[in-house]
Amino acid sequence: MSAMNVRSLLLPFAVWFAACGSAPPVPPAPQIDAARSEPAAPVAEPAPGAAPAATPTAVEPVAEPAPFSPPRLRFPTRLTSVSGTALAAQWRALPLAERELRVKSQFAAGNVPDRLAALAPVTVSEEIDGEWRTITVWCAPDYFAIGTDTDDLRMPLSPQTAQWLCDQLDCVLPTPRLVDRIWLQAKAKVIPQPISPKDHDIASLQIFAMHDRMVDAQTCRERPDALVAGHKKDVVLSTLLQAWPDRVVIYGWHRRDGAAIQPKSKAHTTAHVDYSHGVRLIARAALLDGQPTTVDAVLADPKLSVLLSDEGPLATARYPFQPAGGDAGADAGR
Repeated sequence: MSAMNVRSLLLPFAVWFAACGSAPPVPPAPQIDAARSEPAAPVAEPAPGAAPAATPTAVEPVAEPAPFSPPRLRFPTRLTSVSGTALAAQWRALPLAERELRVKSQFAAGNVPDRLAALAPVTVSEEIDGEWRTITVWCAPDYFAIGTDTDDLRMPLSPQTAQWLCDQLDCVLPTPRLVDRIWLQAKAKVIPQPISPKDHDIASLQIFAMHDRMVDAQTCRERPDALVAGHKKDVVLSTLLQAWPDRVVIYGWHRRDGAAIQPKSKAHTTAHVDYSHGVRLIARAALLDGQPTTVDAVLADPKLSVLLSDEGPLATARYPFQPAGGDAGADAGR
């Protein structure tokens, strides 16, 4: 801007100051017309005895717990369909170790009947420290089998292979106490049918198949998803395994009156597998008083273990994977 322009802008202020001896007045602030202004919103008085209104605060949303879905066994995709009858004929001369390798192979190929996938709930309640506690576990409706949906074979297994199956399917084996509860709540109770070891080779696959047909004649498989019990001894978890890791512990085979033919026994090493043994898979996931838990956690708890064990807590809910030795036969420590 030129000097002349600046002087022309300042000239009126200079004239005013020279005439009045002071700076020009500041215009007054505008006045608000009360007649045109918006009235303030009235404040509501609280009702007599009413609690004062809460001051709004920011609240973090609470995540809802995921709903519990009853577990289901997820078998490998079926890649082959070989009947139980055919497998029994093909494997009849195989030794135990080779036979169980074939069982693993058939399992990996999904040759397992679908009827075992839908698990049955079993509930146990017990008063603990003056409070009733309840656990619900889910168990396979029948003992492990291989084959097709129309022709399968209940397959007795060594505890090592049974444990391998449990690891594949996120399962555990039952305890004697749980075997009792399964029998009590079973919808189909089969009458035990022992086969004499004096007259038959009870560890042979031919006897496995023969006994399977005897069981089928009773159940007729009219309800393949129904919980069935009483037709075999269970391979079970037990505190006995801590001192006897080379043994298989068996229990069960209930009569109609509820008495078990087979008391809890460690009479055989893990190399002994006969027709009367059964592997019942129990899902690891469970509900304790309606809240998710695991069978392992309950078994390890000094107080809660009474729900699933009559031997006290179990430090580990699994069989060791040591090689099986020769069968020692019966002993005095049943």
